[in-house]
Amino acid sequence: MKEFKSKRHLVVGPTLTVALLVLAGCGGGSSGGSTSQAPPTNPVQIAVPGVTSANTYSFDLGAVDTATNTYYVTNRTSKSIDVVDIASLTFKAQFKPGFAGCFNAKGVPEPTCNAVNGVGINNDASGPDGLDVVGANLYVGDVNKLWVLDKTTGASMSSVAIPSNPSGLRADEGCFDAVHNIYAISTPGDNNPFMTFFDTTVTAAPKVIAKVVMNSSDGSPSGGLEACVFDATTGLFFVNNDASDTAPNGEMDGIPVAAILALKPSAPATVGAGAGGWKAALAGAKVFALPALCDPTGIAVGPNNEVGAMCRPGTVGTRLDFVILNKLTGATVAVVAGAGGGDQ
Repeated sequence: MKEFKSKRHLVVGPTLTVALLVLAGCGGGSSGGSTSQAPPTNPVQIAVPGVTSANTYSFDLGAVDTATNTYYVTNRTSKSIDVVDIASLTFKAQFKPGFAGCFNAKGVPEPTCNAVNGVGINNDASGPDGLDVVGANLYVGDVNKLWVLDKTTGASMSSVAIPSNPSGLRADEGCFDAVHNIYAISTPGDNNPFMTFFDTTVTAAPKVIAKVVMNSSDGSPSGGLEACVFDATTGLFFVNNDASDTAPNGEMDGIPVAAILALKPSAPATVGAGAGGWKAALAGAKVFALPALCDPTGIAVGPNNEVGAMCRPGTVGTRLDFVILNKLTGATVAVVAGAGGGDQ
């Protein structure tokens, strides 16, 4: 995920609450279906413990658990998962199993998440980052690690190492396939960005199935990886790819779950680093073109045959659009001008 920062509070109101509940219905990092709960009439500011006017609230991703009506968000300033009760709009808890927190570009820990000597936060070296509800647990990406926490108590159930090159880089955005019990999470800052796929049959103790190195067909590394989502209709993990050999400003890639399942007997496997890249390594792989200068971030599957990508161009002055594709063919269904920029 590209960086977001704010001061002191979570602001929860009609717009944010509706957005969170819509994400829950889309499967965007949460369990359960949609909800008919009415949003609050007025926005509510919820103070975050450990975040004051003297520091910056450096956060990354959040998830709604509709089974318990709870919102979780990663907090790198306090090295925590912040837990909010949606019904009462109250702060419930902070889960602190030992997250990495913030680091600057020199690799120096940043307790307050502010710049040191003019050097800003290095998102790729900071955590916690990605967050998803998987059954009774939270799966949380951190620096070189995936944490598994009890979603009610915050107790650490297990953790799995995710090495990176160079070392000290985060596991970022993830997505869950509840049909086949597979979880995927990306490591976008690696010299060769990759996704790690886990068998979650035992949700409290996931096991690595495969590392999929997202190299292009010509062997060049991906320019980075953004949000992903699993679609049961197509059997694809859709992931936004920042850049490839044929799409310097991004594409949407489809990783077949069948190809991941086929790797289970050889687990833990590594694919995609050889000739032809990830597309040659995974049968049935799909690549969907996105508009020039899209630089995709957020992603979501629609109610019919649509999948949408948020464009957040790195080129200053370029319009932020929301691109809707046919998830079966990759054809562009619509471009909603000016509605992009969102990450989740």
